[in-house]
Amino acid sequence: MNYWTTEIFDRFPQLYKITTQIFSETCKEVLDIDVDYNKSWLDQGIVDELDVIEVIIRLESKLNIAINDEIGIEIIKLTNNPPDFRLSNRINNLNKLIPIINRKT
Repeated sequence: MNYWTTEIFDRFPQLYKITTQIFSETCKEVLDIDVDYNKSWLDQGIVDELDVIEVIIRLESKLNIAINDEIGIEIIKLTNNPPDFRLSNRINNLNKLIPIINRKT
């Protein structure tokens, strides 16, 4: 089951600020990996949850957000794949289009 559903994003709207690009860049900065969203953290050689916690802390600082413990626990599970923020990307793109669509109608 995919944890990263619209319900999760609606419950924790700060997640909308995190895009795949920002998450990937942060993983590269902190973990020195090109994150693969189709492999678990372990499969990518990340064996210490503290490393993933550092990614979370960096994201919070970069984006001026607080990541809820429930979300943090899901992110740091080493047997999980990294979270897929493509939903956040789609919502952000839609939010950019809405004013353009409204102007044309």
